[in-house]
Amino acid sequence: MKYYNERVLLNGFLITLAVLILFVDYKVNFHFDGGYTTEYVPVYDYIVSILRYSIMGALVGTFVGWALTNNKVVTFLKKQFKND
Repeated sequence: MKYYNERVLLNGFLITLAVLILFVDYKVNFHFDGGYTTEYVPVYDYIVSILRYSIMGALVGTFVGWALTNNKVVTFLKKQFKND
């Protein structure tokens, strides 16, 4: 069970890291009177924001994985949806 949780934690971290690299903006566009200007986010700030959200995603993924493998949670959810 411990190995399973560690694997889910690592997979959640890697998946959210890949998704965040694709979707986190590395530049900011500002509109002023005559047009636009672009400023790039410093590399340190970009990496820290990606790692922060990746760690959060890994923890959420671990909790969901634990909840799905825990028999008490699964039986509770089955009862809830069966009554509907």
